[in-house]
Amino acid sequence: MNKILKKTSGLSVLIVFILLLVTACVDQEFDIPEPANIPVGEINTIADLRQLHIDNNTLPVKFTEDVSVFGVITMDGNSGNIYRTAFLQDETAAVSLRLMSPGGLYEGDSVRINLKGTRLGAYENMLQIDSVHVGNNVVKLGTQKIVEPELTDINTLMTNPSMQGKLIRLEGVEFHQNELGQTLADSAKLLSMNRILRDCTGNEIIVRTSGYARFANQTVPAGNGSIVAILARFRDDRQLFIRHMDEVEMDGERCPEPGEGMEIITISQIRELQAQGASSIPANKRLEGVVISDLEYDNHPGQNLFLMDEDGDGIALRFANFHDFNLGDNLRVLVGSLPIERYAGLLQVNNIPLGNGYVMGQAEVPAPTPTTLLNLTNNFEDFESTLVYIDNVVIPPTATFEGNISISDGTGTVVLRTYDWASFAEAPVTEGVYNMVAIASYFNGVQLQLRSLNDLEYVGEYDPGQADLITLANLRNLFEDGATTAPANKSIEGIIISDIDNDNITARNAYIQDETGGIALRFSANSSYKLGDKVRISVGNIELSEFRGLLQINNIPNGNAQLLSSGNTIEPVETTIQNLKNNMQTFESTLVRIVDATITGSSTFNGNTTITDSSGSIVMFTRSDASFASSAVPSGAVTITAIVTVFDVAQIAIRNLNDID
Repeated sequence: MNKILKKTSGLSVLIVFILLLVTACVDQEFDIPEPANIPVGEINTIADLRQLHIDNNTLPVKFTEDVSVFGVITMDGNSGNIYRTAFLQDETAAVSLRLMSPGGLYEGDSVRINLKGTRLGAYENMLQIDSVHVGNNVVKLGTQKIVEPELTDINTLMTNPSMQGKLIRLEGVEFHQNELGQTLADSAKLLSMNRILRDCTGNEIIVRTSGYARFANQTVPAGNGSIVAILARFRDDRQLFIRHMDEVEMDGERCPEPGEGMEIITISQIRELQAQGASSIPANKRLEGVVISDLEYDNHPGQNLFLMDEDGDGIALRFANFHDFNLGDNLRVLVGSLPIERYAGLLQVNNIPLGNGYVMGQAEVPAPTPTTLLNLTNNFEDFESTLVYIDNVVIPPTATFEGNISISDGTGTVVLRTYDWASFAEAPVTEGVYNMVAIASYFNGVQLQLRSLNDLEYVGEYDPGQADLITLANLRNLFEDGATTAPANKSIEGIIISDIDNDNITARNAYIQDETGGIALRFSANSSYKLGDKVRISVGNIELSEFRGLLQINNIPNGNAQLLSSGNTIEPVETTIQNLKNNMQTFESTLVRIVDATITGSSTFNGNTTITDSSGSIVMFTRSDASFASSAVPSGAVTITAIVTVFDVAQIAIRNLNDID
């Protein structure tokens, strides 16, 4: 066995020696093959082709005759940064070649291309010769021809169409601060990436790198220097393709930090400007602060963020495009001459170019300010766009966080807003008491925005307790005297006089009546209380307001209501229409009976009809969703039982057809 191994080993050495000898004799200078018999035909420059594209109204041109173009390949697919593509350049211009199959053309090849059978057109605004077959269309005339890159600047690349497809060189450039520490592309997931390259005056251009590029996992250079690349276009974007990493030399000192020569403006100064009527920020100003919104969980529009400065003030920023600024970023924003405005009541700096934002590092997120919902509402200007902390907040029963939830803390109520695209929007809600951190925002009223569910700390189940009762008549009198919320630690008891089963009322609304009067209820979510249900509702510190003239207890957390019994009745008060209208404070949201009345104005109940008795007339409204909306109205005199309501003017609404006798 050992002899065999020794013989085999000796033979291997001999084979290796022979291979080395043969390799040493091979001529590394390849001869150019004899040109294929491909006709020349008419000769065009690349500039001629570009003009042909323009003359043809940028419509595709199919070549059916022999037309040749000469040039040098300035980039091929060898690096993996482009695929089935090459770039051709002559002394007049450059163009992209779309190949029938990868390979066959290499950087430095001097070629003649017969365009017969190819198509000249623009793919997403990038001019290209499509369907190039290397064997049938291309004649190689030489190799290793060097094309010197054209020294230029970013502004020229962005504005001069004749630069498209050319090999160029930029000097005094660097990657944007926000790109540092990242790789050029994602080689693990094979995802292409755009990285922003800028000069020291703020001009920017995209560097596009394929996830298949050999250098995809290279870290973005951190210094300033030069880059050699091919200029391409995708729609309205100009973008650079790197050929080799040795053509990216960026180890010099970076440009001065953007905005260093600008004066800092504080958020309080911006607020004062807007309060004085200014519509924009003075020129040459920069804003600095810490991002307090959390992009990871998406509970805000992708163009927006909230920023707090070192004085503890906050403001909403709206960028011109989706940004990638994260919670805790120490952000510098060049805000000079940008508009300031209130959108639905929320102050924001608007239409900020993405390039105006610079991450200067990471910072500690400011601690939230403890407050109550009542204090937040009454002093919103002190809290707007900042982090706040509220303890013992009641979140009522509701299916998910998506949309608006009316929350309370014993001092007041506020809307908790969750956008439908937030990562936690569909998370189920556990009703109960929470300690909460949130951003104080505004949309036609004060609202709070969670950054994530980590902002909630569950304290325990909610027990509304047995608050002191207050009559509905007393609530009405308090509102007449100027109250905007019900007194603290108060409850109401009464019987539901509206009929949810017949749909002449929305599921969030109801009418309740006690021995002193009635009032409209508006819950924070759909309720299921039925006609005849006796309920007890904790209303302390909940909003009293009028909607189109109708007094209502607004945004009642559903968990504040408790069913006491069912099947109860309220005897309607018999009245005339004129008496009803003369005494709306007494009759509003109560059950009445009108005798010897006629119904006119429509053949069905749907919409507005007119009810008339001997004293006068009043509108009766029926929702189109009501179960009886399409039923025919009776002719002749009838007795009507109805709820007295208001929609700009007094009107009545029946609950079901049993209310017509």
